Amino acid sequence: MAFSKTIAQENVKQRLVNSARSGKVAHAILLSGPSGSGKLGLALAYAQYLNCEDRGKEDSCGKCRSCFMAKKYMHPDIHFSYPVVGTGALSTDYAAEWREKLAAGSYFTVYQWLQHIGAENKQGNINVQECNSIIKRLSLKAYDSPYKVMIIWAAEHLGEQGNRLLKLIEEPPENTVLILIAEDEERILNTILSRTQKFQVPRLSDEDIAKGLKTNMKTNEAKALQISALSEGNYSKALELLEDQKDNNGAKIIHWMSLCIKKNKEAELIKWIDVQVKEGRESLKHFLQYCLHFTRQTMRLRYSPQSICLLSEEEQKVAKWLAGRCAILKLEQLYELFNNASHHIARNANAKIVLTNVSISLKQTVLGKA
Repeated sequence: MAFSKTIAQENVKQRLVNSARSGKVAHAILLSGPSGSGKLGLALAYAQYLNCEDRGKEDSCGKCRSCFMAKKYMHPDIHFSYPVVGTGALSTDYAAEWREKLAAGSYFTVYQWLQHIGAENKQGNINVQECNSIIKRLSLKAYDSPYKVMIIWAAEHLGEQGNRLLKLIEEPPENTVLILIAEDEERILNTILSRTQKFQVPRLSDEDIAKGLKTNMKTNEAKALQISALSEGNYSKALELLEDQKDNNGAKIIHWMSLCIKKNKEAELIKWIDVQVKEGRESLKHFLQYCLHFTRQTMRLRYSPQSICLLSEEEQKVAKWLAGRCAILKLEQLYELFNNASHHIARNANAKIVLTNVSISLKQTVLGKA
């Protein structure tokens, strides 16, 4: 993967490139930052750049034999370690699935990865056997590249067994580079943290995410702006929301409010709730997140009717009606209602009860005295 394929993070890219060009390559680095900020992509690009046979000033050539193998995630001197499930399971047991996941894009979460390998509700970890495998793989002589690279993704899953890697991190074989990637560095052992050079990868801006969606996913500008506003600086979440557009949450919230507010729609509302529950908890979580977005935009319309609204034309009609009917206090109550519902759904509360309660409360809030 080339640096040019990653989104924004120019400062981090430049630091990595400068280290390679100067020859001052740290034997262990930590890419730390929030989910969806592009840490894995940066690690892949750095590994490819380190071993590129014809480096440019800013990026790998993308054409040499080393780059070709790196882009296929089959480079013999670029190794990977990541959380897996099963007693004694190793990353290499899931190498085919890992390459498949990377080929689809480097922006994904640990949860998405574990679902990809069929983990269901099992917790992934980097176990003792995997630590021994890391040591063994890095003890081997490099195939034909300047550097042996080990990318440890989701390094916070190492736990106490990470102590086995201390000697390797402190005194690695010559021209060996370990790249640790983490979202929650507080879960990494201090003995490991103190032996790494830290690169803080910041949260992406809405503008960066919108640009990434337009460039990489061919998303139109209106939809890119809408999704970026919802994604909270997380490009992984933006891709997930883009996929969720198939659910047409904008039309869904208009229909739901209609069922809640209009008279004699109780039977239809119950049927609608049953359908949403059957679609699954993740779908419902995203719908409620969209409700929060819709409410924020409604507040903006009430405060500043001339401001840019990140809603479709049909949604704006409903939002303007709602903004005209509800005082700001009521809109804040709606926001808190949706936020609490999302919180409860995420914690496995009974989805039907939660959605029924929200529907009743929504009606009471909107139709009560302004």
